[in-house]
Amino acid sequence: MHAVQFAEHALAFVHTSFRETIADLTDDQANHPVVGVAGSIASSMAHMVVAEDSIVHVLLGGTRTLADGEYANRTGINRPQWFNDEGWRSEVRVEMEPFKTYTDAVFGASEAWVASQSAEDLDRPLDLTEYGLGQVTVGWAIGALLVVHAGNLTGEISALKGSQGLKGYPF
Repeated sequence: MHAVQFAEHALAFVHTSFRETIADLTDDQANHPVVGVAGSIASSMAHMVVAEDSIVHVLLGGTRTLADGEYANRTGINRPQWFNDEGWRSEVRVEMEPFKTYTDAVFGASEAWVASQSAEDLDRPLDLTEYGLGQVTVGWAIGALLVVHAGNLTGEISALKGSQGLKGYPF
């Protein structure tokens, strides 16, 4: 297996885990407030998908996000934004059905974009200094900002579901 295939498989796996973890959520469960400074399930879900949309389309692809294009006003997120700051976490709400449709579009676009890359493309330098990440490669960005980030947030969502007495991960 070469690097692009590995990235494809890792991204597809984390996408499946995310979809299965959120599959049974209602709007009320997703938007249920939490105590303290942690965000809701909705904020974790929205942050993950909008960030992936932004990373793949803007940062790596040089185009505009699906949220700003064909899914404008149809993401199921009342305030789509990339960064997960405290003010936004307390205000963001998700409507599950349109959110799942937007999620499927983002994940499909991400997986297609990764599949279109070559091993040389993954070695391309990427300057993420403005985000505090320094000089990295496209391959690093796929691994850290897409795969690991999605896995981390899926874990947060699973734990937040558990705090509501729900089953977290589907397995």
